[in-house]
Amino acid sequence: MQIKYADFIDAYAALSEEEMQQYQKSYVATDEVIMGLAQILRQEGLDQGIEQGLKQGRQQECINLISRLLRRKLGIHPEVEIILETLTNLSLETLESMTDVLLDFNEVADLKEWISQQQN
Repeated sequence: MQIKYADFIDAYAALSEEEMQQYQKSYVATDEVIMGLAQILRQEGLDQGIEQGLKQGRQQECINLISRLLRRKLGIHPEVEIILETLTNLSLETLESMTDVLLDFNEVADLKEWISQQQN
């Protein structure tokens, strides 16, 4: 692209050799700044996407672990299954907290009570 602009300027601007060199230096510097900014923005977007993907992956893995443990602890129960479907609405932090306490649940009511407390 730089050559195209330089050719255009060369053909239509009737610049002296010195003016042409000055233009090219200025254009290259501006082009490098713009390309540097674009690269920075692209990298920031990529980093944010990776971070979000990792967080979603951790959240899904936490849900999978909780589901397995609750089914084992409380049994395959219709109420448990309904609750498990709602786990995607909980934050990663809340899910991680649940992994710390779920082995203390002795019945479905304990699970319901804990979730209710987290939503308040």
